[in-house]
Amino acid sequence: MAFPSANKAFVMGQVSSLPTIKDIGNGREMLGFRLVSKRSWKDKEFTTTHRITVFGNAVDGLRNLSEGSLVGVDGRIDNRQYEQDGEKKWITEIVASDVQGFSAVESTKADDFGEIPF
Repeated sequence: MAFPSANKAFVMGQVSSLPTIKDIGNGREMLGFRLVSKRSWKDKEFTTTHRITVFGNAVDGLRNLSEGSLVGVDGRIDNRQYEQDGEKKWITEIVASDVQGFSAVESTKADDFGEIPF
């Protein structure tokens, strides 16, 4: 009997690298960039860098994505293996189904709302 499962990811942050576009054959392209998300807890700030990959028609709309842009990425988490210089390597990435650009806005700290229950 199969059990229910889901593979869904949503991250929002700043583009930290210029997008790279690769031809993957049959007229298809892949666009890749890194996205930095930050979170604060007490007096510490934690930064996570996410590898984002986009395939298909969505590549065209992201060609002018620039470093520092604020974007939200909706997609799935994927692991893949590749070979470099005879060595097998694994990477984890978010394969985007949607990428939205945002204007920078002033944020409200969670502390302003009291204790978070988790």
